[in-house]
Amino acid sequence: MQQLQNVESVYALTPLQRLMLVNVVLAGGSGTHIDQVHLELEGALEPACFRDAWTTVVARHPALRTAFFWEGLSTPMQVVRQTVDLPWVEEDCRSLDDEAREAYVARRLREEAERPLELDKAPVMRLVLLRTGADRYEFIWTYAVMLLDGWSVATVMREVFRLHEANRTARPVELPPAGPFRAFTQWLATRDEAEAERFWREAFAGVAAPTPVPLSGALPAVVTEAEASVECLLDDADLDRLRAAATATRVTLSTLVQGAWALVLAGHAHLDDVVFGIGSAGRPGELENVGSIVGQFTTNVPVRVPVRAATPVAEWLREVQRAQLDAIEHEYAPLDRIEQWSGLSGQRLFESIVQIHNFPLDGTFWDERGFTVTGLHKVVRTNYPLALVAIPKPGLTLRLVHDETLLGRTGAEALLAEVRSLLLQIAVRHSESVESLRASVPLAQGVAPARRTVGAARKAPVAPVPLTPLQSRLARIWHDVLGVEVTSPDDNLFELGGRSVHAVRIHERIVAEGLGKLSVVELFQHPTVALLAAHLSPDAQGAPPTLAEAEARGRQRADAARERRDRLRNARSHGE
Repeated sequence: MQQLQNVESVYALTPLQRLMLVNVVLAGGSGTHIDQVHLELEGALEPACFRDAWTTVVARHPALRTAFFWEGLSTPMQVVRQTVDLPWVEEDCRSLDDEAREAYVARRLREEAERPLELDKAPVMRLVLLRTGADRYEFIWTYAVMLLDGWSVATVMREVFRLHEANRTARPVELPPAGPFRAFTQWLATRDEAEAERFWREAFAGVAAPTPVPLSGALPAVVTEAEASVECLLDDADLDRLRAAATATRVTLSTLVQGAWALVLAGHAHLDDVVFGIGSAGRPGELENVGSIVGQFTTNVPVRVPVRAATPVAEWLREVQRAQLDAIEHEYAPLDRIEQWSGLSGQRLFESIVQIHNFPLDGTFWDERGFTVTGLHKVVRTNYPLALVAIPKPGLTLRLVHDETLLGRTGAEALLAEVRSLLLQIAVRHSESVESLRASVPLAQGVAPARRTVGAARKAPVAPVPLTPLQSRLARIWHDVLGVEVTSPDDNLFELGGRSVHAVRIHERIVAEGLGKLSVVELFQHPTVALLAAHLSPDAQGAPPTLAEAEARGRQRADAARERRDRLRNARSHGE
């Protein structure tokens, strides 16, 4: 069997990777969960040396030789190949005029971003080098997000450039030890889940619903991947003032950004207690050589921030930072478990995230390159309605990534301007009260707090059907994971508010309780209790339905499906 050949190691996916895999499979392998780095290069680049550098780096890092398998498996696995062929394409575009060359590069970028990656064939990435002039190149690196986080991207690129220069000049180069990503998965397996449960139950006690986010339309039950964005820049002088304020208040720059976002959410929703997510590097300090391991470590961690109006800003920011550090200490717990412990099963715990891109894509990134990088572009996507991204050096770039069907460009720009103004006011008003700081910046216009519609309205069954023993066990699992009662064999996982994160947990419970062999994909293909039970044990479901019963149930399912399609079509046409 080919899958068992050329294997270095086999191990399970992390919880985040499992969720990503489910989303990719459900999207039919489309461009979802694909990231892309685009570099404009000028100078002493030698393509052969550049390709050899990539070959060496891929051989160094197991994650870059990893493929993913799930078909026919109860638990998806990642397989590290011993050797792989470099997916390298090199093209010469110098014969094209400037306009045609620019159009061609844009088309190649779009094609690479939209063309699916085959997850079961390592390496799960593509490399394209376009020569656009005598000493000018465009480089496109497209890869699966399941493989790499931002820190890893920087690590790989730094090593590639150092090796290119060593190859070009015939000088030796020493690189740091490259640890295996498997070490992280082993570390995760040793974590204390009971301690995590205690912390998260206590941290989110009393949170009744997710914090609404400021949008220009209603928030639908399902939000697709968002990649529209607006940006603004705080110059070096502004960044220096923010860093001085961070020093004075004894917090980090990221805490200032999180504090500004907490005030935005609280102001628009008229709340004094808000919850949002923060992007965390997820790299445990006790893991040996963790800084040089290439893999997908990042996670989104929920943070609860009480907004105390009378508290001095400096004191309040320290509370924000303590909440952040406490949450990160327990970030190893899967997000769906955290939602369950918080009492919000079936709902997202937060609808917006804040990310600080501190991974080393700064000036030191380009040491020993031998040529000039005239442009670096990296796609940022999110499956949350809003993501605030802060990128320090040079200055501080603020980027708001949004779903443009929920928030148009004008509203996004207004919201980002509000964040920028709050940050600048924090720099000079950190000795004043939180209430005074919030009052110094007007709320962005054209947006309103929006909550998600969880699940769909459920019609009463025409004739209640008693559950079989297997259906009853499945209904209990759904209840435990979703936090809702399952009263009919035709209850649909997604109409009850289920998402991919819940499907993964339900799948784990079904396998753990020995109810049958099942893949996560098969769970999505059989979304009702009746369909799933029949799939798991076709011989244990009693007598088959009569023709009339089958036709009646078929009509009911068709009506329900037609209603769901109409609702989605109406929501999209109204920009909801």
